[in-house]
Amino acid sequence: MEADISGDVITVNWVNGDTKSLYWVGSYSASADSDATYSWDSQNDKSQTGKALLASGDDAKTFWYENVI
Repeated sequence: MEADISGDVITVNWVNGDTKSLYWVGSYSASADSDATYSWDSQNDKSQTGKALLASGDDAKTFWYENVI
């Protein structure tokens, strides 16, 4: 899986070689401390995921971030 965060949106795709399939498009809330481990509840944008074959049908998911570098 591959995730991209742009502004206040997270997009997650299944990745298989050069092929990507949409899994999730939802809300993103950044932590004030970029070095902190934190989580947020992302609300699914079903207008984007609703017709994607491999997308989640969940209304919300909890995501975690941990700076491991």
